[in-house]
Amino acid sequence: MAEETQPPALVVVGSSAGGIEALTTLVCNLPRDIPAAFFVVVHIPSEAPSVLPEILSRAGSLPASSARDGAPIEHGHIYIAPPNHHLLLTSDAMRLTRGPSENRHRPAIDPLFRSAALSFGSRVVGVILSGALDDGTVGLLAIKRAGGVAMVQDPTTATFPSMPTSALTYVPVDWCLSVPALARQIVALAHGNQGEQAERKGAVRVVDEMDDEQKTEMRIETDIAGLNPATVGQPPPMGASRRIPVPPATVHYGRSRMGRSFASVAVWGMRSRRNRWSKGRTTMSRRRSGWR
Repeated sequence: MAEETQPPALVVVGSSAGGIEALTTLVCNLPRDIPAAFFVVVHIPSEAPSVLPEILSRAGSLPASSARDGAPIEHGHIYIAPPNHHLLLTSDAMRLTRGPSENRHRPAIDPLFRSAALSFGSRVVGVILSGALDDGTVGLLAIKRAGGVAMVQDPTTATFPSMPTSALTYVPVDWCLSVPALARQIVALAHGNQGEQAERKGAVRVVDEMDDEQKTEMRIETDIAGLNPATVGQPPPMGASRRIPVPPATVHYGRSRMGRSFASVAVWGMRSRRNRWSKGRTTMSRRRSGWR
């Protein structure tokens, strides 16, 4: 495809346990004039203040700051998801939302990666660094299916190898390298070069492009990540109706299979809360009328 020759517009990075050390190593190997924007999600407690912007600003030559809702995207800058907010991307701006937690985290990696894949397609580089469990795997697969580049820290160099290992298991990764080597590869791609072809792990592996149903699922998942949890599951006003446009194929109860929709988990929670509200309202009406 013609788009494959274009340099990436942005780089999205996800990490968890052990990720701060990996991030500082990545950032210190990036030049100040790199023509790409960087977006970072690290699993952090919702009530804790984040000092990551200061840490990364000191680690390298690129300025780092907390992402701001509605702010434009600028190259040569690192944007970090603040505590208790998902970071999502549109074609010209970033969004901060307090939608449902994903993989037990807010911010989570998958929402950022999915929204980047939807908005930028083949001009996205997704990077998974050290972390526990598997957040980011589904999002990295979305990036790959949209024509983007998938990179993973070599699990043997990661403090916590679970996240990189999960990505390698389910995603045809392009490069699996140490963090300094990942940084060099990102710089090469940003300047329109392919870098060391011999190191490209996924060059001979093919990923099916997303069909319309998969694109619809991913849009729904991204929309759900943008919902306010204070309003999720709240009953609509009297006389009004509210529908969540989830195709039947995406409704799976419990945790969905890898690569399938996670929207169902949030939808199940919404329905559960609405059912509890309806049941409570019926009970109150019975008591007021004098019968049980």
